Amino acid sequence: MRHLVLVGLGQAHRGVLAGLHELGDAFRVTVVAPHDGRFGGATAALLAGTLPAERLRWSLPSGVPVIRSRAVGCQPIHRRLWLADGRVLEYDRLSLNLGTRRMPDWVARPGARQPRTWSGHSVRQLVELRVVLDAEKQAAVVIVGGSLTALEVAGGLAARIGRDGLDVRLLWPDGATGPRTRTALRRLAWLGVDVIDAQAETLATGCLCCRDGRRFAADHVIWAGAAEPGSSALGMSLPAASAGLRVDRRLVSPRASSVHVLGATASLDGYAVLAGWDGERQARVVLSGLRAETGTHALKRYAPPLREMPIDLGPAAGLVSSTPWLGWWDQRRYRRIQTQGLDGSNPSVAPT
Repeated sequence: MRHLVLVGLGQAHRGVLAGLHELGDAFRVTVVAPHDGRFGGATAALLAGTLPAERLRWSLPSGVPVIRSRAVGCQPIHRRLWLADGRVLEYDRLSLNLGTRRMPDWVARPGARQPRTWSGHSVRQLVELRVVLDAEKQAAVVIVGGSLTALEVAGGLAARIGRDGLDVRLLWPDGATGPRTRTALRRLAWLGVDVIDAQAETLATGCLCCRDGRRFAADHVIWAGAAEPGSSALGMSLPAASAGLRVDRRLVSPRASSVHVLGATASLDGYAVLAGWDGERQARVVLSGLRAETGTHALKRYAPPLREMPIDLGPAAGLVSSTPWLGWWDQRRYRRIQTQGLDGSNPSVAPT
């Protein structure tokens, strides 16, 4: 019986585990994951306070052992995986889904009297943030955007604007927009979120500084930028590209046919990293590769999605109507907020 090791429990690996019955008895599976079993997928509802944190737990299939540790390196030639606790695992097939970098160094290490920082890519930190906001009320929150997660975080916090007096700003870099993203930004503006075209650069006393010199007062800064591979991916002794570990259309490393790489850890043909929200399609490709070893099915190949995923803005987004009149008003208000952010006349900007 072959040994399959899954490193990480993102959406793609949850899809692989859900399809284990397709493999029969050909593989025995071991999971390596450091977290406590809570997963994303309902970020907006969690932050809005309408979903208990316990509902985010996902149960593994029975009989699948879990090692609570992190992978720190692998040796593809001898098919060995090193863990942070010193153990070494031997495998026949390895799949890496190491997740997204939580936040850059300048956000992860705030100084004294600087805003408290959180990662929008960490479910554990979002649960802690929800508890803090329930206690504080009337806090100023700045979200550093550029990803689907940033929109979901903003949608969840938008439900607290009228209820808790929260002041929410979303810094969205120019160019990171598609049709559904633009619609989501307009809806967030209608709900009271200040959507501002800016790129964050550093933290200062009580505020967040942008590259163009503007400063925004903040009690909390949530980093939810574009997906990038975590630092642990660099220790895997696998071919890397500028964006992550290089894979082909089978989601296999080009120099290690026994290693699959998924999610934000993988760079398809050396270009942008794979979308984490497309994990189910990636899981089907991996399962087809595993079944092909038994000679029962042909290989499937992965193609990036052509459309954006529907964006979940949480319960507050239901207040926005699709009628033409409200659509016109929505666009008008969004343009006004964009203008305020661009010319620096926003009254919420912290003094220099």
